[in-house]
Amino acid sequence: MTRLFSRGGDREEQRISVQLDRIPHHLERASEAEQDQIRTALADRWRVKLTELLEEYPELEDELRALVEQVRASTPEAQQFFTQNNHSHDQSRQYVVQHGTIVINDDPDARQGS
Repeated sequence: MTRLFSRGGDREEQRISVQLDRIPHHLERASEAEQDQIRTALADRWRVKLTELLEEYPELEDELRALVEQVRASTPEAQQFFTQNNHSHDQSRQYVVQHGTIVINDDPDARQGS
């Protein structure tokens, strides 16, 4: 990442390096809720920095894309788990689907086959 910003000179590269090095320390000291806020703020901030960098140096696009792919490849894929609990009482009805489509026909004539 710092190499991408080295176009701004050694001083800019050093400044970016220090900013990147501080990120883990900020996250370690924060609560879980604060970590989410910090990550969101950092993502927005770095998106702006990288956009500005590409506007100034469009020739860096391929190098940035390669860096993004490298990071994606080294990051575990996000996993999501869902639990669905449905409770029904007395004469109630449930129409439940976790994925897909349910088609309900409440026409009394259709149920009797007429």
